[in-house]
Amino acid sequence: MKNGVLWDVRSGEEVHKFDVSNQTFSGVFCPNALEIVSDDKVWDMRTHRLLRTVPELQGATVKFSPQNVIYAIESKRRYLLGSRTLLFMCQSFKTLDGYNYSTIKIENVGGRIYDLCVNKYGSEIALVQKWKAETVLRFYSVGKRKEEDDEDDTGGKIDFYFNKISTHRDQINQFPERTNITTLEF
Repeated sequence: MKNGVLWDVRSGEEVHKFDVSNQTFSGVFCPNALEIVSDDKVWDMRTHRLLRTVPELQGATVKFSPQNVIYAIESKRRYLLGSRTLLFMCQSFKTLDGYNYSTIKIENVGGRIYDLCVNKYGSEIALVQKWKAETVLRFYSVGKRKEEDDEDDTGGKIDFYFNKISTHRDQINQFPERTNITTLEF
């Protein structure tokens, strides 16, 4: 999908032009192969109709885990201050249910987030962050269950914890311009 147009890669022909009225003209294919997420809109691949609008995904970069969890990193926020436009990188990411697009949790990690990657099991994530004057790569474990003796207002459901495993500074600071970890495997 490019510029709101879905193309057949085998024939190079246009399949459908979506009515996109946002700044994000490309989309992300859902792992179920039935939906496309483009900005805050979820489109049905079979009927080419809008299924739903998910405000939590507006302006976000979307990543999927094998457990049907959606990770959304909000792109740069723009603020107008008089005649100047200020850009801020977000310091949190959202987790959403991949079936109904409801918000599971918003996790504040402190440093500005450049990119997020999920391992092939969905059990760990890696974040490229700007922390103070350094660019760091942080690994987090995902999806721990709450212990029975913990205070819990969710009725015993799974709560997503993000436990920091490690932080790596030296390796990534050698290449500060290369902060995209989409192809990172761990």
